Amino acid sequence: SRIILAGVLTVIFAAVAFIHVYRFGKGLTLHESPRDAVQVSDNHLRQQKIDPEGYSHIAWTSNNFDPSALHYLAERKSLEQADLIYRQATRLALWEVRYYRPLQKEEYLVFVDPSSGEVFGLRHVQDENAPGASLSADQARALAEQAVRDHGYRLEGFELQSSDATKRKAREDYTLVWQANAGDPRNVGDAHYRLTVDVAGDQVVGFSRSFKLPEEWERAQEGKTIVNNILLGVTILTFLTLVGAGLIVFVNLVRSGKMQWKRSAKFGILLALLGLLGALNGLHTAYQKYDTSMPMTVWKLQLAVGVVVVPLLEGLFAWLLIGSAVSFYPDAWKVLSGAARRVWRRDALVALVLSLAAGAGLSRLDAVLTNVFHAYAPFNDELFPLAFGTVWPAAGMFVSILTHTLLYAAAAGLAIFIVRTGWKRRVWWLWLGLVLILVSLGPTNAHSLAEFGAGWVMSLLPVLAAALVVGFFLRDNILAYLVVLFGMQSAKALMTLFSQPNKYFLQNGAALALLTGVAMVWIFWASGGAEKITDN
Repeated sequence: SRIILAGVLTVIFAAVAFIHVYRFGKGLTLHESPRDAVQVSDNHLRQQKIDPEGYSHIAWTSNNFDPSALHYLAERKSLEQADLIYRQATRLALWEVRYYRPLQKEEYLVFVDPSSGEVFGLRHVQDENAPGASLSADQARALAEQAVRDHGYRLEGFELQSSDATKRKAREDYTLVWQANAGDPRNVGDAHYRLTVDVAGDQVVGFSRSFKLPEEWERAQEGKTIVNNILLGVTILTFLTLVGAGLIVFVNLVRSGKMQWKRSAKFGILLALLGLLGALNGLHTAYQKYDTSMPMTVWKLQLAVGVVVVPLLEGLFAWLLIGSAVSFYPDAWKVLSGAARRVWRRDALVALVLSLAAGAGLSRLDAVLTNVFHAYAPFNDELFPLAFGTVWPAAGMFVSILTHTLLYAAAAGLAIFIVRTGWKRRVWWLWLGLVLILVSLGPTNAHSLAEFGAGWVMSLLPVLAAALVVGFFLRDNILAYLVVLFGMQSAKALMTLFSQPNKYFLQNGAALALLTGVAMVWIFWASGGAEKITDN
């Protein structure tokens, strides 16, 4: 009967997943790999008579939109219209390539359009004490106006709003701002599209596009009411309550002598090693935040300490969390046995198929709600994962998937144990905890009941779906929890990689598919006779 129900729900969720709906950032893909972006940037610097070989460099993807501006546009336009206006104003995402040298303030930031592979902008960061020319206001304006034209804009469509001069030690700097004239389609409500040109000495060192939002609206968004403070307090209290409950369970487990310290230590070591591999794979991305005033040896020492200490702490946390979970569920060890997996695998496969369909359906339903309640709904502001900038995205994603699968499964096991214990004893704190969790699902920074309600519903739906899957299908099938968590994360990562047209990301998608396939074969491969599974 559960298999039939799973089939019906799978069909329903799959049907929901095919609902046509517009998503913010629709069609945005990376036609350039990190290496391609660096090559384009190098060539552009050479065209500017700058030798890139004299600099260290690092490339990463970055969002190029202001979430507040997007929210303002979505309050007054549909999501698709807001997306279109933003694309007319600028690019939603860029490859950002940083060129820097230790102990030197001067550096270059090159912005590459990931869709066309063309340079979208260049920013030259200079030392405030670096020598340069001292232009008059008219000369600086003429230089900035030429920069506006070079970027494809007509000055007739803009009005100069400000021209601010800054006196440096050995030069004069200017910042000039132009605002689009009334009637420009990029002006929405009281928000105005603006161009900003930065001039240092006799060089244009920066060109940016932005929306000037109404100050009154910004103050209202940044302001905190007593309701926001209460919601924030509830969220903090919920977190502390969950941590406190986990600590109480852990202390009682240790006192009872049932904590499987030695046997679970292997998981702590495993996750520490996975954390180390992940840190090494993404080590160079830390140079995004490197302060060039710091000696490189000191910076590398800090990185080395982080690479060693953070994985150790992750391993220690995993040891305690997973050790507690397997102490309450000793049958979890049988996952390592092929005979036990043979007992669990059919229902685990059913749960996986249902969960994948549910994930796709809920993702599409979230997009539908975002479109319907675009004036209030929160937006996902991660267009591309940070793993795209690592040495090997496939390896980084796989390591992250394995780590999260084990930690999430252990956390789910402890949460279920606490809920079942509270339910059996009919304790009052169970209901209080449930109320706190439900209230904390809403956004703490909501400025209206509609905004809170939209965010709350969008957070509640996946929680309800997860409770449904756990209560009716995962139940006491320990393998199913691991399979569902691993499979859903893998599916999302594979879709992200295979949706990119660049060969580099397709190759990483193939590598991740291979790693995932090997893991799935091991999970569902079963040999030997059936092994007795007790109900914990």
